[in-house]
Amino acid sequence: MLDRLRKRLMAPAIAAEAMQAYAEETNRLNREQRSSADTDRKALADVAKRFEEILSAIEDGGYSRSFMGRLRKLEAKQNELTERLTLPALSHRERRFQWLRGQDLNL
Repeated sequence: MLDRLRKRLMAPAIAAEAMQAYAEETNRLNREQRSSADTDRKALADVAKRFEEILSAIEDGGYSRSFMGRLRKLEAKQNELTERLTLPALSHRERRFQWLRGQDLNL
């Protein structure tokens, strides 16, 4: 069994295919992570803009109780986005583990 496994894993074509698949998946995950962070930064900027609009309305005398509910929702969204943006990105080792978990190794 071990001999069969060793031969299969050491075959150059299989190793090259595995390395190519790994590189492609790593690149895909990196693009996805950058895209997600960009989206979160834009959403955070939108939340800040809405805060400014509500505060301007309050300053202009347009206060109502509904503003408080909207402010609380915006604060919750701001906290969520800020937390997501400050979480450390997955390490190379964690991405590799996730990728390997999803592979059918056909051994």
